Amino acid sequence: MSDDAFIRLQERVFRAVEVLRNLQKQNASLKQEVEQLRRDLEELKKQSQFNSQMVERLQSDRLKIRARVERILKNVTALEEPSGESTLWAEKKNG
Repeated sequence: MSDDAFIRLQERVFRAVEVLRNLQKQNASLKQEVEQLRRDLEELKKQSQFNSQMVERLQSDRLKIRARVERILKNVTALEEPSGESTLWAEKKNG
């Protein structure tokens, strides 16, 4: 093997080693990024679950408030009617 061929081979090996080191650095960086994305995903899942529970709670509260408002409107309507007093008192007694 001539000196020129040996030098070219040596240069190829050095370049291959350099490429390998760069790839290893990129791989380590990508692994860190993947781990961070996994942590972020878990946090987003928890937040989504919390938000879903909050929406369910607010919808339930809305239905309860709506029922109360409807009862109040019914009582107000009963007060406006001439015979509404007997209906209003009957509702209060029944509960």
